[in-house]
Amino acid sequence: MSPPVKFRRETNMKISGFVTAMEKDKSGNILQVAVEDEQFNKYVVVIDKKNSDLLKFINKNVLLSADIIDHDFNERPVLGVKKITPLNQKLKGEIK
Repeated sequence: MSPPVKFRRETNMKISGFVTAMEKDKSGNILQVAVEDEQFNKYVVVIDKKNSDLLKFINKNVLLSADIIDHDFNERPVLGVKKITPLNQKLKGEIK
């Protein structure tokens, strides 16, 4: 058995990208979202009371101020979001 992967905690990061739903429960409620940047890096955000405002920005471009607080089982960074700033660009193919 290989040793657990150690991750680097990073603080005060600025990440811009599109917000997409990653995981939903049986009722269709979004449990996790991903923010994908221009280099196709995905950052995971678990939706809880603190991060629920991010649901308003599904399929929209945002700038996040965040810390990497963990990594998921696919070794994608999990973010602790401090601030969400909407950006004007929408996901391609989205109807206005």
